[in-house]
This record gives sequence, structure tokens and C-alpha cells, in this order.
Amino acid sequence: YSSLTSINEFKGIAAKTYIDAKHGILDYTKTDPCIMFREADITMNVTAKKADGADEVTDMVVTVDMTSFVGGTFVEPMTRLRMLSVEDTGTNLVIWHRRYGHGIGLSQRGAQQRANSADPNVNTYDKILAFYFPNTALESLGYTRPALTPITPADTSNAAAVCPGTTLNIRSAPDSSTTANIIGNLPNGARICVTKNDAPAGWHKVNYGGQDAYVSSAYVQIDSGAVIPPPTPTPSPTPTPGTYTLGDVNGDGSITISDYTLIRLDILGLKALEGSARAAADVNADGAVSISDYTLVRLDILGLKKIN
Repeated sequence: YSSLTSINEFKGIAAKTYIDAKHGILDYTKTDPCIMFREADITMNVTAKKADGADEVTDMVVTVDMTSFVGGTFVEPMTRLRMLSVEDTGTNLVIWHRRYGHGIGLSQRGAQQRANSADPNVNTYDKILAFYFPNTALESLGYTRPALTPITPADTSNAAAVCPGTTLNIRSAPDSSTTANIIGNLPNGARICVTKNDAPAGWHKVNYGGQDAYVSSAYVQIDSGAVIPPPTPTPSPTPTPGTYTLGDVNGDGSITISDYTLIRLDILGLKALEGSARAAADVNADGAVSISDYTLVRLDILGLKKIN
């Protein structure tokens, strides 16, 4: 045929090209796959013009891809569609379909389509609810919202940001060599709660939304009189009980100013030595830690008299 003169009648439509169960979408039984088709054959009676110019009445079958209509009904990927029925209205063929879903309650897309409609009998909230929840009624509840008591949180801030630029970075770790640890920032003058000074040196530990964080101490002004715990000192190694070297009080393998200081603190009664540390501090082996042991360690450090 060279051309189509007219469509005389729509005679029927039939689904074809079944999509097998490999799509993995189950129907309401939760065990069987949804029945889904990619294409449908529409049978029409038409008047067509033959090559010689004569008209001929004949039946024609047109195959429609139901997954690729642009601007029409079928625009979802084929694995989302399920063909249910077709209605011949006399002038149109209405193809009813649905997407995979639970099939009860309010459909989000359906409600959206109704809300977008220009028909006031469809697009209002009460009409939408009545459609999806038939035999129900909307009522006003006699409810008075109780007054809320305002709560003013305690101010735990004890410092202010003093920014070199626009903001001060807050980091999850005391390291400015990367931006990956930045979890927030503070504007200039913002209040903050410093929980520990110089932890480590050059950084303040702060409370940031209930979690520990760090800011550069160079850009934080702590309030006058604020009481902040000092950094936790690194504990001196404890020598293994029963083993020690005379003069090596901290057990680090050498006699240094640290050992000298530990003996001095013991003599002054500020920090008592115990166990192997006390035995190592008793350089002259007289059973006590005294100024004599202090002097022997000092002479060893100065290279004037090595401890044997």
C-alpha cells in the first residue's frame, strides 16, 4: 500500500512479547513473578490506497512498544510495567496498566497526578483522600496544643574563636596537613567550649556538638579565669620489676636529665619512686634515695664521673 486513507474500526488489542521471570519482580503472592509484556498488537480495519491508486479495505496489525511512548502513557522502564486490561470506548483504546506496588492505600504517583489536574472535582486534598480511602470521613479534632516551656540550655562555653580569615576550621583530629578531617567551622567571635588545653601542643580539644574535636590554639581566646584541665602528661615508662640499671630511673636505657629530675622530685617529696625505679635511683646502694644519689647521677650526665 502506498498510503493509509482512513481507520474504519479498532478491532482489538492483544499483549505480546512476554517478559520472563528473570526481571525478579514478584506479584502480590510474593512467590510468582508479575505478568509483564513489552509490546501489544493493535488490530484495525483500515482503508488503504494501493500502488495503482485504488482503495482497498483490509485489516492491519500495528505493534506498539509499551515501554517507549514519549509523552504518552507508557514511559517507565519495562521492568516497572504490568499490563492489566484494555477498554474499547468506541473512539479510543484505553490501556490500563500499573507499576509494581503493594496495591493498597494511597498511591503517591496517583495522588500527584490528581493534584496536578485542572479539575476541581479531582485535585483537592479532600477529593484525593476520598478516592483512596472510600467510606471514610474527615473530622476536626478538639485538640489544643499545650504551651511549651522554653528551655534555655546552660552556657558551657569558655572561649571565643579569633579567626585569621572568615572562619576557623574544626577538625576531627589535630592535623592541619589535610582538609579531609574538617567537620565544621566557626565564624569569628563564635563561642566554644574548650575541654582540654594543648592536647596535643598547638591544639585545643573542644566539645563540638557533643563530640570531641580540635581547633588550632593560635586562633582561640580562652576566657579569663576559665578552669580547663591541663594536658595529660605522658607517663614515664615503668621498669620491669626486678631489673634495673643504676642511675636509669625511668628505664629508657640511658642516664639523662629525666632520671636526674625523678630523683630530685622523690627527694623533695613531690613524686615518690617505687619498685625498680627506686632501686635504680639508689646509686650508692645505701638503701635510701638521697642527695648523694642525685649528685652521682648529675656527675654522670656531665661526664665527670660515670656510674659503674
